[in-house]
Amino acid sequence: MKSGWWRSFFREATFPLAELTNDADTRREVRELVRLLPCPRGSRILDVACGIGRHAIPLAKEGFEVTGVDWSSSYLWEARRRASRAKVPVRFLRRDMRALGLPAEFDAVTNLWTSFGYFPKESDDLRALRSMRAALKPGGWIFLEIADADLRNSGKAATHFGPKRPPSRMNAATRSERSDAGFCVSLA
Repeated sequence: MKSGWWRSFFREATFPLAELTNDADTRREVRELVRLLPCPRGSRILDVACGIGRHAIPLAKEGFEVTGVDWSSSYLWEARRRASRAKVPVRFLRRDMRALGLPAEFDAVTNLWTSFGYFPKESDDLRALRSMRAALKPGGWIFLEIADADLRNSGKAATHFGPKRPPSRMNAATRSERSDAGFCVSLA
């Protein structure tokens, strides 16, 4: 597969995977994510590869302060339009997940629904994870959905990033959990 294929695949104004999603699934996923979040409403959440705001907007409706980042300008335009229509404040920024350049101001980072693992080099995946981790406050959590069962089950995904916690809590805080919503969440 050509390196950087995702740059053109996710460029169009339409969401190419829209037929695979529906509002009921999104509500269920967000409900489960809110259940798993170890932080109260009002906390700051960074949604990496937010696309058209499918999770960012409902999280804002739940009372979280949400920033969504994506590479696709057209997706961000659509996300802003949808957030405006829903009358919820969400900050949307164009960023490469490998170099977010955001300060450590977030209580949680989400990277959901087929949004991770596009890079041809593992070192780029690591850069993305480190960039997400750098955006977390001390004690913050990363929620990473991994659609690749082989990677998820290998244990490698959880070892790519550690919790932003004191070393004494590192081993206890890193785990994978199968949620009721049907997505795997790695907590750090």
